[in-house]
Amino acid sequence: MRGHGCKLKRLLRAAVEAYLDEPTWARAAQRAGIARSTFCIWMKLPEFRRLADQILQRRCLKIRNQDKAVGRSEPENERHVFGRGDYAQRPAG
Repeated sequence: MRGHGCKLKRLLRAAVEAYLDEPTWARAAQRAGIARSTFCIWMKLPEFRRLADQILQRRCLKIRNQDKAVGRSEPENERHVFGRGDYAQRPAG
């Protein structure tokens, strides 16, 4: 089947982006265009966690590159990318 699973991957990426940007799961699910119950199930998927880690790494690298271009030695905005702490240290579920 051509394209099988493409919609899931696209929606999963949107859900991860929303999860990282929105303050609540309900708002993240609404922004991603899925039900909150679906969002909660997807959060338990290893693929969700891997994708979230990849996106956070890209955001962090982007900030570091911007800071280097401006001449800062330490990225000031890095803590905003990770919220209250490193994503890897967040409790699962």
